[in-house]
Amino acid sequence: MKTWRFKIKQSPQEVRERLQSLGGFVVNTNSLESGQIKFSFRKRFLHPWYMSFQNWTVVNGVISQTKDETQVEIAFSQHLFIQFILISHLLLGFGFLVALLTGYSSNNAFWFFSGALFTIGFVIFMRMIQKFKSDSQQYKTLLSDVFGVQTN
Repeated sequence: MKTWRFKIKQSPQEVRERLQSLGGFVVNTNSLESGQIKFSFRKRFLHPWYMSFQNWTVVNGVISQTKDETQVEIAFSQHLFIQFILISHLLLGFGFLVALLTGYSSNNAFWFFSGALFTIGFVIFMRMIQKFKSDSQQYKTLLSDVFGVQTN
């Protein structure tokens, strides 16, 4: 999980309005008792299969008012569904490979199946790292344009 913190000179209500004006995104905001606003947003998807391909990164944040500034803290993390897919492929492939090495089965199809599962898990892992970095950078660019801050 990556966290991005910055300060701006706008009020939390203005920040909330700017977030809700983002086109193509679904924004959920909740006010907390301590004057903080908690928000999360994701890309809006039109078809069910987009959930698996477009919403790999979860964006959650907290907006809090300090003396004369508003502090924004945004956390980027992987979607739980994608983590489950990755772990299940890796564990199943590794489990089948262990079964082969211990002599449980020596069938060639079993070798192919376990190797394919493990390879798919590895490819998903590499793609997940790459997509997380690019999605985080895209969200940072979008939010820096909305709030007028510089990304590092």
